[in-house]
Amino acid sequence: MFLSRLELTHFRNIKSLKLDLPEKAVIFFGENAQGKTNLLEATYLLSTTKSFRADKDSQMVQVGQNFTRVWGKADSLEVEILVKLLKPNLLSPGYVSNPAIEQITPDEDSHVPGGNYPTQKEIKVNNTSKRALEALGEIKAILFSPEDINILTGPPADRRRFLDVLISTVDRKYLFNLAQYQKTLKSRNRVLWWLKEGRSENLEVWDEQIISLGAALWKRRFEVVDQLNELLGPISLQLQGQALKINYQPKLSLEKGAKRFNLEALRAKFREGLDLHRREDIKRSTTATGPHRDDFSVFRLTLTGEGRETVSGVGELANLAVYGSRGEQRAAVLALKMAELSFQEKESGEKPILLLDDVLSEFDVIHRKHLLDLVGNQQTLLTTTSLDLIDPQVRQKAAVFRVERGEVSKE
Repeated sequence: MFLSRLELTHFRNIKSLKLDLPEKAVIFFGENAQGKTNLLEATYLLSTTKSFRADKDSQMVQVGQNFTRVWGKADSLEVEILVKLLKPNLLSPGYVSNPAIEQITPDEDSHVPGGNYPTQKEIKVNNTSKRALEALGEIKAILFSPEDINILTGPPADRRRFLDVLISTVDRKYLFNLAQYQKTLKSRNRVLWWLKEGRSENLEVWDEQIISLGAALWKRRFEVVDQLNELLGPISLQLQGQALKINYQPKLSLEKGAKRFNLEALRAKFREGLDLHRREDIKRSTTATGPHRDDFSVFRLTLTGEGRETVSGVGELANLAVYGSRGEQRAAVLALKMAELSFQEKESGEKPILLLDDVLSEFDVIHRKHLLDLVGNQQTLLTTTSLDLIDPQVRQKAAVFRVERGEVSKE
């Protein structure tokens, strides 16, 4: 996939930008806080409809403005995302008081820094309005940033999100099942609260829905983790001389093997888990078991006396999140990202755009070389504060842009 043009209006510190991009590697360099990452964030937004930095869409709108527009052309696709700031309803439930906003007069509609603004997001693909679920993954891109270390060391929610985004970009059915599961989960938890308050409610209706959806999510996750492990082993062996493996840990008591891919077996186990935790679920008004509680770890494999890899037994695997050095953890995340890149290409038949956000400084010379070896395999957009971190041969073949105070100029 090739992003040939990127247009931004009022996006963070970028007032207006129309940038034509080559199919080869693109390097954005400059000092910190100049706007380099904003360019990658905008590209990621076009791919996933969400920012990898902002908690709220309003944070992407340039201060003093009331909207931001991001438009990109990749192959035959044109994707546009428009985020508009709306007037906050000061009396609405859940409104968090902010003096800066409360002083706004009815005629003012500019962005106040730190304002708790509601937003409206409009998404178009080839000039046709789309929901976020429909637009996700149309432009295929994979991001690698320093924060990705949290895939190993952060909370389970970070690892679930890694898997969910990875699968959703290539499997629309999984994406819709996930969205419906999350909606049903909220409804079930609400009914649990009502039961706790003594109301008479039918929990079984929601149980059946969540069981069916959850089993489908589990089955697909098990399949994808197996596929990732087939890619991850050889990649990690080449990167650090030791094979790695993802150990998926479902909130489900299920034997390994074929039953993991049997929907009926998964439904039966999920029903068993819900029944087991029903009393506690009502007490806490939350659902204790299901795909939304799962986790995974990345382990280094050891060899048996016969030279075969073994993946079971206490002490035979080392969890990198616990026992790995910071360098080992970074290398493991690099291997994961390389496996993700290969997985997405195999599943979609297209090479995704690779986004490297200031990651070169995170690695030693050897691992930096492995990372730069990826640059020529697909269109790559990377940011750096120093061109010295990039091999001269890579720089010579790349398009280099300087970013300063939100302005982008070609070197």
